[in-house]
Formats: sequence, C-alpha cells, structure tokens
Amino acid sequence: MKKAILGLWLITLTACGNDETSESHLSDSAQYVRRYMRWQERIKNAEKEAQTKRDARLKKGDTLAISPQKLKNYLPKQILGFQPEAQLIDNPSNLSGKAYSSVEQAYSKNQQHLRITISDYNAQSSPLNATMLATWREAVFQDNRREYSAGVLIQKNIKAWEYLHKRKKRGEMTLLVSDRINVSIIADNLTDTQLLRKVAEKLDLQNLSKK
Repeated sequence: MKKAILGLWLITLTACGNDETSESHLSDSAQYVRRYMRWQERIKNAEKEAQTKRDARLKKGDTLAISPQKLKNYLPKQILGFQPEAQLIDNPSNLSGKAYSSVEQAYSKNQQHLRITISDYNAQSSPLNATMLATWREAVFQDNRREYSAGVLIQKNIKAWEYLHKRKKRGEMTLLVSDRINVSIIADNLTDTQLLRKVAEKLDLQNLSKK
C-alpha cells in the first residue's frame, strides 16, 4: 500500500509540468522515495536478524528477561558527580509469555537531574528496535532552533540516538545494546548532548551486550 501511494505521488508530480522547477522537484522526490524504500528494506532485515536471535534463545530455553536484581548491577552507584536520589525502581514482568524487566535510577547534581533506565525485552525485540536501527543507519539528522537529533556510535558497536530540545534544555539518549536490551539516559539543564555521551561511555555496556 505504501509503495502504491508513493508511486501515485510520483506520477502526479510528473504530470505537473516539464519546466526546470518540476524536474527539480521530481528529482528530489525520486531521491526521497529511494531513501524511503532503502529504509523499509533495512527495517525488514533488522527484524529478520532479531527474529533469528530470538529463535536461538528460545531453542536454548532462554525465555526469561534478566532479573531486575541483576540488571541493577549495571546502574552506577554515582556517576560524573551525580548522586542517586529516591529509591531505585524495578519493573519485573512475565505476563502473557512476554518476558520483560527494567530498572531505573534517578540522580541529581546541584540543580541538574539525570535518569538512567535499562530495559530487557527477551521474548521479543523492543517494538521500536528495527525502525530505530534502520533510521540510524540512514544517518537521519536534524538541527534547528528548536531541536537537535542524530544517530551516534557509543563505545564499540553500540549504536545510539541522541536528542536535545534546545528550548527546554532537555536531552535524551537511547542505546541499543543488543537486539533485546535498551538503555535510556535523560537529563535536564543541557546546552548540548555531551553529558549524555559521557554518561553512556561510563556505563558497562560491553558486558551488558553479552547477556
């Protein structure tokens, strides 16, 4: 259906005229369609790869998510001067055969706040993983007065998406540590994403990726 809609869109553009402006628009549109189709193909490939890994885990009897008690070991006691605040939150779940668990910890330093969340989707990949991976591989990038976002490489083979709302000075980084584990880092009072990157570099993501 999406392919048909895009095809009709191109036909409409072609019929709009033959002047240089129309040709330029058609060229831009064709480039967009090619990029969109490549993006869709990468989503499919990422989904197939994730399914293969899930099948291998299920074959070994590995059907449960990492327990919150073990996941919390990957949360730092303190990091870059940020001290933990309140109580660590853990969310174990194995409902309807969909094993899932997560832990999150809030930190603060002066007037700045930080939150780190680690989530394990063992029975299935995170619903957004395939789309996110495909988007990041396309190096989707935006930078304007309001927002900044880009795909980045954190540590070895750890892909991430960083985002900054410039007016709110709030940023977030989402890391795909494996096809089953997501790590989210959120902070406020930011002028850029350097703090997010430094926090991510400090986390023990390599050992976590082996789970």
